[in-house]
Amino acid sequence: MKTLFFIFLFLSTFSFSQDKVFLAKVEKSTEFTENKTKGEFNFLFPKQITQEQIDLNATYYKSFFTVSYDEKKQNVKIKMITNDEKSRHVLVRFFITSKISQIDMDGKSYKVDEFYQKHIK
Repeated sequence: MKTLFFIFLFLSTFSFSQDKVFLAKVEKSTEFTENKTKGEFNFLFPKQITQEQIDLNATYYKSFFTVSYDEKKQNVKIKMITNDEKSRHVLVRFFITSKISQIDMDGKSYKVDEFYQKHIK
């Protein structure tokens, strides 16, 4: 009986401890492509991700980019310090720590790394 109790406890803890993952969006793909050459990126984050979470996650990547957040529009603006492939690749880590698992652009959803490979690299 104890064994069943511990199995139940383990399974319930495991199932409730799963973090939610979210979808970010690119509103205008043509603008996104133009701004990439300037090292500027805009993403719409879901409202479940707070200003505090974004600020905390951004602190780890200050040497690569700056992040500003417009809470009303839910727009995350990222400005690269050095706009090169290596620095842009760090964006993947920012998305993952922000619990963004997919990015939507032009009605198509991409996993974060797939989006990096196709649109940011």
